[in-house]
Amino acid sequence: MRSSVTNSSNKKKEKIFHKLDSATSKLLEVIVFLVGLHYVAFSRKSLMAKLSLDPYWEGQRLFNTLSNLERGNFIKKSSNSSYKLTQKGIRRINFSKLFKLSLDKKKKDGLWRVVIFDIPEKQRIKRDLLRQKLREFDFKMVQKSVFVSSYVCEKEIKELCKILDFKKEVSIFLTKTIN
Repeated sequence: MRSSVTNSSNKKKEKIFHKLDSATSKLLEVIVFLVGLHYVAFSRKSLMAKLSLDPYWEGQRLFNTLSNLERGNFIKKSSNSSYKLTQKGIRRINFSKLFKLSLDKKKKDGLWRVVIFDIPEKQRIKRDLLRQKLREFDFKMVQKSVFVSSYVCEKEIKELCKILDFKKEVSIFLTKTIN
């Protein structure tokens, strides 16, 4: 019984974190550049115009990559040969953004940032990703759900919470001293 639960949860993870080849990932980034994450439709023509100067996309590569995205349910074809990002496509793009997010400048201003979160067990994967990114930002763990750092990073933490879709689960405090 236990193995069937594990197998079904592993299948679910595979669907969310579906590995994309480099062409497919690149095309998703171009789509986001064109339309943002506003669920706006885009056409092959607009993609071709945007990619016309890049020899990487010559020939059938664009059409094959669009087909791969459609087969993977990352985009959906709608009327008039236009496409639309699906929720799965948006999650995949956000997942890509998560790994690119970093502290560009490690600047100190004499204040401490204390990040406290209360994230339920059913969101364990996202909670673990939050912890991982906080460690990458040089936060120190005080408790499993309390991290501190002396670096200015509120903007990055807010972006991280936006990507992981945490609204009220994460709090950031600034303080002068920590005992």
